[in-house]
Amino acid sequence: MAKKAGLDESTFNPSKRVSPTGRPRWHAFDTINKALAVTDTSMLDFLRLACVRDE
Repeated sequence: MAKKAGLDESTFNPSKRVSPTGRPRWHAFDTINKALAVTDTSMLDFLRLACVRDE
């Protein structure tokens, strides 16, 4: 998916989700937007998935 979106192949590796200081981080909006375009997913659907919490 990353390659199809014109991103580096390692963009979505779990190691990229942690900053050098050890804090968790999100990808840049532009990166997320490119992935959504390639997968034909709306921002609303993405946010619904991202905000779901296990109870």
